[in-house]
Amino acid sequence: GDGSDTLQGGNDGDDWFFGGQGFDYVEMYGQTSSSITLSGWSGAGITVNASNATHILYDVEELRLADTTIDLTQFVGPDATAEDDILYGTAGNDTLNGLAGDDNLYAREGDDRVNGGDGNDMIEGGDGSDILVGGEGNDSIRGGDSEKDLRDVIYGGNGNDDINGGYGNDELRGDAGNDTIAGDFGADTVIGGAGDDLLTGSALGDILFGGDGDDFVNGGFGYDRVNGGAGADEFYHIGIANHGSDWIQ
Repeated sequence: GDGSDTLQGGNDGDDWFFGGQGFDYVEMYGQTSSSITLSGWSGAGITVNASNATHILYDVEELRLADTTIDLTQFVGPDATAEDDILYGTAGNDTLNGLAGDDNLYAREGDDRVNGGDGNDMIEGGDGSDILVGGEGNDSIRGGDSEKDLRDVIYGGNGNDDINGGYGNDELRGDAGNDTIAGDFGADTVIGGAGDDLLTGSALGDILFGGDGDDFVNGGFGYDRVNGGAGADEFYHIGIANHGSDWIQ
């Protein structure tokens, strides 16, 4: 009903929760983020597939589990609209499609595929081996921040993109536009594409290719292989003892 309510669900049996007006939340004992799958969207009910039961949530703003709290007001399902959407993945292997609009896409754990579509999107990969595609627009894309993050493949698409690989040995491609790309942690492959790009490697041995345009390439520490491509390029080499030497073309 009206007001802020607390609804509690057990582990056995299929439950329906109707929160009504106010800020309502559901507590599910014994469930963790790795044991459930969410589907649907906040405007038409969210289905929670748990380990041994299925729960349907209507007009519920927050789901509380043993290890995390999920904001359901921002959950719009794996396929967004042409508006500005916020999408969350799960602990599994998800596919998120932002479509048009300036979207915020959070893949979270698992080996995910994320496509921002048109618009100026913000994409975070999370742990796992992800494929992240910005699409048209000026996008901000980041791989995972923890050591559980493996190898991500990131495509900026057309536009002036800001890309950070995070942890793992990643492949980062800016595509067309004046892009800023940083490998961060790992032995990365960084390709600027067409445009005046700023490329930065990591502390390990990276491969950096500027592509067409007037690029600035910083290999960082480690033994790097650098090719500026066409254009008037500028290279920066950190020549500190015991940190490797670079091959520059």
